[in-house]
Amino acid sequence: MAHIDVAPNGSYTHRMDCYVTSYNVAGGYAMVHYRYWVDRHTSAANGSWNFDNNRLFRAVVNGSNHDSYPDYDFRATASLTVVEGDQAIYLSGYAVIGFGLSFQGHSTSFPAASGSGSLGIAWTPGAPVPVGVDDILPTSARYRFSATTDNGSAFTGWEAQVATDAAFTQNLQAVTSNGTTTFTNLIPATTHYFRSRGQNAVGWGPWSSVVSAMTASGAYVSLNGVWVPVPVYVSNGTAWTVPELKISNGTTWKDAA
Repeated sequence: MAHIDVAPNGSYTHRMDCYVTSYNVAGGYAMVHYRYWVDRHTSAANGSWNFDNNRLFRAVVNGSNHDSYPDYDFRATASLTVVEGDQAIYLSGYAVIGFGLSFQGHSTSFPAASGSGSLGIAWTPGAPVPVGVDDILPTSARYRFSATTDNGSAFTGWEAQVATDAAFTQNLQAVTSNGTTTFTNLIPATTHYFRSRGQNAVGWGPWSSVVSAMTASGAYVSLNGVWVPVPVYVSNGTAWTVPELKISNGTTWKDAA
């Protein structure tokens, strides 16, 4: 919460609070509550009066004006709220907004007043950056990524995903991660797609860009009675590479799955 006090004399203090009450990540905005009030420090018998309704009070939040022309009797209370409400602030990352108050002035005993402050508003984390996919075997591969910005709220978790389609609907695996995840139970000789995202107190951030890699061709050997996968490589004459395995339906070759 951010707060400002403006005291143009010893009798009255103009005060304003501004703070985030909720987030709507899907809608892309945070709700900010503001309240502008006046505290009277003089006694009821010493200079208190009814405000006439042509004296402007104004609260400003992120450039938007919120006006009031109250007709309040300070002889009945020592503290009165004159402008209060909520405003949506649309965000794409961490933002600092300005807010302020102003009063047109009533008399020399209740003079004009103005003040300003700022409020930092956190947002969901930025999309991670993929580092790459390595340690590729027929049924496993290691995926790594690095963080970008937490957008004003500390990271609370990470998620990594792998699938056999770029839409992440086929053979999907979703796991918590610390930036390095070895996925298992993958399909040999098949292109897999990888992505990740971060979370903070505001919510989940956007997905990283997608990277892909093909698992090694499937070959197994028996080790102490247990069949285990081993990578298969072919040479192009200068370097060994993972071969791409295809199957035919009699007329067309396609990726093995």
